Amino acid sequence: MNEYIDRIAERTGAPTNALWALAGLLLAMVAGSIIRIVTLLLSPDGRENLPHRIGSLLVWWVLSLLLTAIVLIGSVAAVFLFMLASLQGLREFRGLAGDRIHAPALWWGVAFAIPVHYLIVYYGWFAPFWTFIPVWVLLALLVHLVVSGETEVFMETVGITFLGMMLIVFFFSHGAMILSLPEESNPAAGAVGFLVYLVILTEGNDIAQALWGRRFGKRKIAPKVSPNKSWEGFLLGAATTVILACLLGRLLTPFSDGHMHAGTIEITVPYLPALLAGVIISVGGFFGDIVISAVKREVGAKDSGTLLPGQGGVLDRIDSLTFTAPLFFYFLYVFCV
Repeated sequence: MNEYIDRIAERTGAPTNALWALAGLLLAMVAGSIIRIVTLLLSPDGRENLPHRIGSLLVWWVLSLLLTAIVLIGSVAAVFLFMLASLQGLREFRGLAGDRIHAPALWWGVAFAIPVHYLIVYYGWFAPFWTFIPVWVLLALLVHLVVSGETEVFMETVGITFLGMMLIVFFFSHGAMILSLPEESNPAAGAVGFLVYLVILTEGNDIAQALWGRRFGKRKIAPKVSPNKSWEGFLLGAATTVILACLLGRLLTPFSDGHMHAGTIEITVPYLPALLAGVIISVGGFFGDIVISAVKREVGAKDSGTLLPGQGGVLDRIDSLTFTAPLFFYFLYVFCV
């Protein structure tokens, strides 16, 4: 196995530790799939929902393979896949907004801005990245609506469109922007190691909070927004994510040495960065999820779409990353790079 991993690393340039993490992920997927299918077959209710559950399982497999492609191919694959997710996620968000937004031609300009933004991400231009959507796209949006005379529901059109661009494009794209951080900032697995770490922890946190919530959930956190979210699920899921963050931190990040800095202040506490990353991702993932839930709740929709069997739309799958990606990026940028 060692020789096989080393050969792939040599041919692709992918960090060896990132490949080991993917190997562990794929083995976990195999074991989890077997357990899931057997459980469904042994349960009368499970057999009735088998096609639905198998569809959801296949989606997880596809997502795992896409993460593998990012590690093997690099920034080209990451930027392209993140861009597609943003385009589809924003399309679903526009569908949820419905007739709250006028000026349908406006969305062609929005769709054009997304590839431009991701071109900036690909080249790692930090200053344009921080200003293109928050400043220039907003200015262009306002000017377009005023010049075209689209004053009906003006504030709703601006607010909803800009909210979608910020959440689903700008915030979410911080995940791909992680690959522009210096490679030497992560001797363990390079910049891609940080991205793999973020994705595994974010999706693992979603699963852990859901599983613990179904098993022990009693006290609701925000029943009007997301009735299934409980304090038990949140806290136990967060604890699971922190443990996973510490375990993966040794393989995918330099966090095990505990070195952090804030200006001239240097801190070295073993595993402290991993612990903080786990807390940031678990809390951020929770709020990313319920913010999109609030959008769906307002329009009376259960899911953002039907593209992903058993899981709804793309926006339902990336909702947590809209918060965890920027939070983790700036944690790295300020304290660890």
